[in-house]
Amino acid sequence: MPRYSLDPREMTARFDSICAESGKKIRKGDKILYYPSGKKAFLVGSAPIQEKDFRQFQSLAFEEDNGYCGY
Repeated sequence: MPRYSLDPREMTARFDSICAESGKKIRKGDKILYYPSGKKAFLVGSAPIQEKDFRQFQSLAFEEDNGYCGY
């Protein structure tokens, strides 16, 4: 499956910021979920709504990569 520039991704924070869901401080080096379309970062472990959405995205991408059509 092609990957697009606006696909959400899990990554390591490169600078300090604030979690868009929980308001907790994100420190450089923390694991985050980054959504480029909204330019928002979510701290892994403190953003359950975004983590659920991200895991669902990963699942659908995996199914598309492996030819699963959902029928």
